[in-house]
Amino acid sequence: MVEKVVRLFFFGLIVIAIPVVIYDAARMWSDFVVYHHTARTLLSGTGPLYGPESGLGWPQYFRYPPLFILLFVPFALLPLPVAAGVWAAIKLVVLYLLVRTLKLRLRFPATGYWFLIPLFACAPLLIQELRNGNVQFLVFALVAFALLSVEEKPWVASAILGFAVILKVWPLFFVPYLLARRQLRVAAAALLVVAVLAIAPALYFGWSGNIDLLRQWAVQEWGTGSLSNAVWYPSQSLGGVLQNYFSKTDRSRWPDPNYPDVQLLSVNPVALRVLWITIVGASYLGLLWLARNGSKTSSWMEHSLAFAMLPLLQPFAHRIVFVDLLWPMLVVAAMLSRNVFSNRSKFFLYGAAAILVLEPFVPGGHAQRFLQIAGSDFLAACLLVTGLTIACLETRTSNPRLEEPRPSMRDPAALLFLH
Repeated sequence: MVEKVVRLFFFGLIVIAIPVVIYDAARMWSDFVVYHHTARTLLSGTGPLYGPESGLGWPQYFRYPPLFILLFVPFALLPLPVAAGVWAAIKLVVLYLLVRTLKLRLRFPATGYWFLIPLFACAPLLIQELRNGNVQFLVFALVAFALLSVEEKPWVASAILGFAVILKVWPLFFVPYLLARRQLRVAAAALLVVAVLAIAPALYFGWSGNIDLLRQWAVQEWGTGSLSNAVWYPSQSLGGVLQNYFSKTDRSRWPDPNYPDVQLLSVNPVALRVLWITIVGASYLGLLWLARNGSKTSSWMEHSLAFAMLPLLQPFAHRIVFVDLLWPMLVVAAMLSRNVFSNRSKFFLYGAAAILVLEPFVPGGHAQRFLQIAGSDFLAACLLVTGLTIACLETRTSNPRLEEPRPSMRDPAALLFLH
């Protein structure tokens, strides 16, 4: 039953999503167009690689380290629609391998309808990310495979995690987390991989050229990544939601300026920033404490909690960032099928799933804009974090175990990442 649902879901994505992605790229709409344009700019030498004039201009300027540009050159050699189709196909293959690998490791029940929970909860997020053309899902998949490999193949895990960090900075979130889980060598080796990959583009740009590009990228991202600077979308992170409710935001320059104003109070920006930093710091320290005091048998829920907390603790979080909820939602569904969770945690977990499932069906553009500016995805993630935190605390006494099956010889994903 589960295998049929998985195959039907991926067949539907292939048939529907790839043509839509190609259409969106042809309209110059997606993040993929920015990547493609920047790589072509590199090849032609006709414009800046960073800054407000890079990419397609504000707000779609290029935001990634120099190595990312070089890795994207093969796509730049293809016509834009063809490159977009190949990009989407790669993501669908990786999605299939990741879901299949997690299904094996979780020993997902072959009968019942538990798989519908992650399917309906995460499908809208995955489809939006696929249409957007961002690299977010692939980076999430790299981090997921790194965590799956950390016990059996720690050096492979380090290489994968380091590669993920050099594509997008947010996987650094998991380096202190691994240190807390006593994976010192994995964390240290991952940072070494990051350093090597950061200087590797010097082979193309030259040493001074690469250093200058890294400086330009760092200066640019330091500005866009701070809480005090406005973004062009309704952020679903804690910082974004605090801004929506407790400060005045000018949305006149947003691509869609029609989001309603939900401001409740006007709070001093410095005080708001201190509040945000305090909550983020305390939450992250709590995660590290749980990781430090956890065990191998509780790692599924702790990894799930880390993925669920990640979008909330970032300075800003576009909705596509929530594709990383695929891991916790699969784990939650598998453990619900075994009746592992207490009624307290089930209340929050079912609440999170209900919001994610029902949100896309709310009719009307005005209602959807209100849900986004009010922080509906933020609320769902908060409920998920609460339910998983309760479950993690409960496992310290009851310690339920998710048995991990032996990987099938017919499954290349299992053989690659689980041995």
